[in-house]
Amino acid sequence: MVSLNFIKRLVKLTEDLVSPLILIMVALPTIEAIIMRSLLKHPTIWTQELTTLVFGAYFMLGGAFCQSVKGHVAMDLVYNRLKGKWRAIADVLIFLSIFIFCGVLFLLGGKLAWEATLTAERSESLWHPIIWPVRWAIPVGAGLLILQSFVDFIENIRNSLGKKGDVA
Repeated sequence: MVSLNFIKRLVKLTEDLVSPLILIMVALPTIEAIIMRSLLKHPTIWTQELTTLVFGAYFMLGGAFCQSVKGHVAMDLVYNRLKGKWRAIADVLIFLSIFIFCGVLFLLGGKLAWEATLTAERSESLWHPIIWPVRWAIPVGAGLLILQSFVDFIENIRNSLGKKGDVA
């Protein structure tokens, strides 16, 4: 079985690779667009759509990392008051909710990405870029979020039952 530490490293590696790429893929075209529009009086037609597509992919791929650093919105008012068995029950319910939502997102997003790949889907805009690579961020991001949520689930259950420490 894949170790939980491997999943943690995979999520961290994904974020370490994706973050700099996103920064470059947004910063350079934006700077280019500013120069073209302000100095050369020749605006570009593709910069806004590119940054929208890139941020969409980043949003999907960043969910697992956000989960790993406890960055998602939480209802701590109730959860932090729970102890032992009740916290473990809450963890099970939370994980099931995440698993169902992300499972549907993974399956439907995977179908959408597959169809977009087979048809070489393109945007309807004047620029007309291919968008099927961005579609793959949906199932990949959902899959990573499921994996990271599973790691958190196991660690929370262990901690709730008094078995402190990281799980291998």
